[in-house]
Amino acid sequence: VALHDEAYPAGAIVQQATAEAAAMDLTIRSDNASPP
Repeated sequence: VALHDEAYPAGAIVQQATAEAAAMDLTIRSDNASPP
């Protein structure tokens, strides 16, 4: 676990999760904006 934490700092994990959430949000917004 220690090696994993050193290789993947919590900050990097949060940043990656935030980036994925932002990309997902953009996809959802894009889908909602498209005409039915």
